[in-house]
Amino acid sequence: MQGVSGNVRFITTFQALLALLLTVASIVTPLGLYETIVPQKQLLEEPFSYMRDTSSIGIGYVIFSHRNLAANMLQHASKTE
Repeated sequence: MQGVSGNVRFITTFQALLALLLTVASIVTPLGLYETIVPQKQLLEEPFSYMRDTSSIGIGYVIFSHRNLAANMLQHASKTE
């Protein structure tokens, strides 16, 4: 490969390696899809409760899920000041 720019060599090598990586990934990725979940013979009932979401996403959900949107927004604004 005499007379070929170093950039062209790099890009050609990179493309070949990328094609090889994609080939391996396309074969390996679906292998995990064949695993199955087998239920236990004896099931146990476990108590579960939701945790209050105090993040900005949870606060947004609480504000927009109520009927009186304006009142909730004002109430939330007064708490944060």
